[in-house]
Amino acid sequence: MKALAIDSASPCLTIMAENNDLSSTIILDIGMHQSEKILPAIGQVLKDVNLPVNEIEFGSLCLGPGTFTGLRLSFAALKGIHATYNFPIYAFDSLKVYANPFLELKKPVLSVLDAKKKRFYVSLFRESKVSVESFDAEPIDVKKILDNEEEVILTGPDADYFSEIYETIDPNQKFIIIGSKNTNTAYQLLKLGKKAFESGAESLKEFEGPVYIRPSEAEEAKITASK
Repeated sequence: MKALAIDSASPCLTIMAENNDLSSTIILDIGMHQSEKILPAIGQVLKDVNLPVNEIEFGSLCLGPGTFTGLRLSFAALKGIHATYNFPIYAFDSLKVYANPFLELKKPVLSVLDAKKKRFYVSLFRESKVSVESFDAEPIDVKKILDNEEEVILTGPDADYFSEIYETIDPNQKFIIIGSKNTNTAYQLLKLGKKAFESGAESLKEFEGPVYIRPSEAEEAKITASK
């Protein structure tokens, strides 16, 4: 497999390249400085595994939810390379990417990502499948989809932060916290991408971009101004 994956849905940027039995990963928890580092990091991981850009078989990235700037960066980077070398790009729900390592376990999996403004992007998985699609919620809203008699795997880049807040709402909820911040989330993107590539799944279309659950601040301002 010769592939490149980028997770920039959160402030922690993760990039991984794989060239058959060689792999290289760079994790940069640098927030707003992703734009300065993403292209050099891509170049570095490709160099590490001796993978020429023209030999990439597919790329994988997070579709959203996530940060507006981060998601746009990964789409721009991969689509820029794709424009010359024309490999398929596969995009996956960010919260599914974070939940993916735990979906075969016989426990519900709650995947979370800080959406700022005291809200989170949240998705719930049961029996290896999506039980509740990704949505933008206050922590109190999550109580409606959980049963505190269950032990729930809590994951995602902001699992610890979510747990701290949720404990004030329902201290009886049992969580197994396995956060994904500073872990190789791009590896999960490669696994999902490989499955899509080998099955001949439809790749990202030229006109498709990130999926945003929440309007951007500019869009919110327009909505407010029009009222």
